Amino acid sequence: MDAFLEELILAEDEQAFFACLSRHYGRPIGFQELETLDGAAVYRRLYQLQISQVTEDHHQTILRRFLLGRCDVQDMPSRFKTQGSYYQVAVLTGGTTKERSRQGKLLLSLVEDGDTVAFQTHQAFLFHFRHGPVLPAKAEALLAEQLASALQQLFFSYPFPHLARTPTFYEQALLASQLLNTERLVYVDQCFMPLLLAGFENQKLLTSLIHPQLLRLYDHDRAHHTAFYRTMEVYLDCQRDIQKTIDRLHIGRSTLFYRFTKIGELLGEDFYQLDFFAYQLSLAIIHFKEGGGANETLTGALEAFRD
Repeated sequence: MDAFLEELILAEDEQAFFACLSRHYGRPIGFQELETLDGAAVYRRLYQLQISQVTEDHHQTILRRFLLGRCDVQDMPSRFKTQGSYYQVAVLTGGTTKERSRQGKLLLSLVEDGDTVAFQTHQAFLFHFRHGPVLPAKAEALLAEQLASALQQLFFSYPFPHLARTPTFYEQALLASQLLNTERLVYVDQCFMPLLLAGFENQKLLTSLIHPQLLRLYDHDRAHHTAFYRTMEVYLDCQRDIQKTIDRLHIGRSTLFYRFTKIGELLGEDFYQLDFFAYQLSLAIIHFKEGGGANETLTGALEAFRD
């Protein structure tokens, strides 16, 4: 085994690394098969270290592989792993690699914290912030003007609270760039319906379209023993009929309106100005993923998303 591990460590490149594994196990081994092997964590770590040794830019390699789901959260810079953070992925398309790199530098100068890496057809970004939106309004106007003059497009994923979910939201931003390639500056919530329809062909993407504000309600309920998520669910299921909602929840009118006010405060928006359509579609996704509509299945669906 020691000789085998030494051969893995000395592999000249990625192809040689997997060729060594394939010879040892007598069957084809690729990245996806690593997790099926005994000692998978050791092989994965050796692979990551081997890749970092043969690249000129370790930081860029880690970010690229992290976006693709091919390395672990532990390999990301520590500044991305602070508590109470939100993340967002963006994809920049159009123009040459040099032009995208120049636009990327402008974008990074407008945000609180972020990193970028070049792919063959696009520039990808990972942003890290504590309070949204990631792009201030004035900066958004400037960037939109720059994108128009350069004939480029920029697509933002939903913001998300768990760094490990980054590859899913990278896929989300990529799909948005494929569906709305005539737009200049796009956020996922502006192309929700096209993405939703496409999502039925991609279950991971479909799950990522659950509205992040619903997750905030769910997290708050678990931490503080409130009933805001359940209130929102019933309110929308009752087609926003106040009396039906009161009857279903077995509460008084004043209690319901108190919850509406608190939900608005928690989400930082006027409750009656919330995007109820997106919330209702998000609940439909949860029910769809669980194969039914029973209330008992919602916890499982949300936990699956969070994990």
